[in-house]
Amino acid sequence: MKHTNKKLKDLICIAPFQDFMVLHDSTNVCCPEWFDIEQMQLEYPEEFAKHPGSRPFPGYVTSIEDRNNLLANWNNKFHKDLRKSVLDGDYRFCTKMCPHINEVYKNNKPAGSIQERELIKEWEINLKNPFPKRIYFNFDKSCNLKCPSCRVELITNKNNSVAEMTLESIDKQFGKTVQEIIITGSGDPFYSNIFRNWLQNFDKTKYPKLEKIYLVSNGNMFTPKMWGSMSKAHNFIREMEWSIDAGTKNTYENITRLNGKWDKLMENMDYLASLNHFDNLLFSFVVQKQNYTEMKTFVDLIHNKFKRSKSKAKVLFRAIQNWGHQSDSWFEDKNICDPQHPDHSLLLEELPKVLDHGLVSSNLRHLIKTPYKQLVI
Repeated sequence: MKHTNKKLKDLICIAPFQDFMVLHDSTNVCCPEWFDIEQMQLEYPEEFAKHPGSRPFPGYVTSIEDRNNLLANWNNKFHKDLRKSVLDGDYRFCTKMCPHINEVYKNNKPAGSIQERELIKEWEINLKNPFPKRIYFNFDKSCNLKCPSCRVELITNKNNSVAEMTLESIDKQFGKTVQEIIITGSGDPFYSNIFRNWLQNFDKTKYPKLEKIYLVSNGNMFTPKMWGSMSKAHNFIREMEWSIDAGTKNTYENITRLNGKWDKLMENMDYLASLNHFDNLLFSFVVQKQNYTEMKTFVDLIHNKFKRSKSKAKVLFRAIQNWGHQSDSWFEDKNICDPQHPDHSLLLEELPKVLDHGLVSSNLRHLIKTPYKQLVI
């Protein structure tokens, strides 16, 4: 998209220079929900024609050869062009849903540390340092829930050979240099056989420069027994995100997080708070028509659960995305974040109730025109 805010020229986004997401069928250097798909289709029509679908991505990993050469995908043409758009300051492949760009539009000031600016100055598009520092393990979609915003059925990977091959390829190509590993964003690390076994048998010698493992889960399987079985990785798992999408039991179990158990989630959350092990915890909430009225309830829930914990808890509200697994009409009905949605004005009434809270971060800030103040509690 063509951006009008001149402050973007001063924005520094380090993600495409250090992040590498490895999914079950593709790779990315940034979260795909923040890409401008129309702009990508305009510039890469042939690539999109090869892989038709409502949510295609450049950087396809569809063969054994692709998996054995992930380094080529890390530095493919689109990823080079994306990095160049960051250096040029046009950010044409990025939408306002990106939290960094959202911050610029809302506060009219650029983001990015001095260290990041200096680091990017040293890099060229072909990368003097060709290896990613942060790798996302997103290549197993196995999950114990079937949230409608993500999928239409339960997914259990019964053939682990491809995932194991991908893991071996990552170890060989990036194991010696990676500093941070994130698991997952397309499944659950405690339900996935591949990721659960990897954590339970974690071998630090394969990752000599690794500093942190970040887990993204729904929290339903985070029990004392499960956590205890991963003791080899405990020193590296200092941050975790739980996706919840509801503030009440009825919405959670019957609408947004199908197959999930609210009472078990609350029990696991109490255990999580009691550990005082984690430096940072994030609880995410995908905003949609059926749950937007529970945003304030959700913030209060997290605040009350962790107000005495030594772990720092935050809440993230993000807009529902069209991943192509549901019909367009289904998505349009649920996407209350769209200004054209008939109930969008009701969402705008709810947002000021939560965006001022010190626990909250969000990629919905651009939807409201009145300034808000980020409080720290």
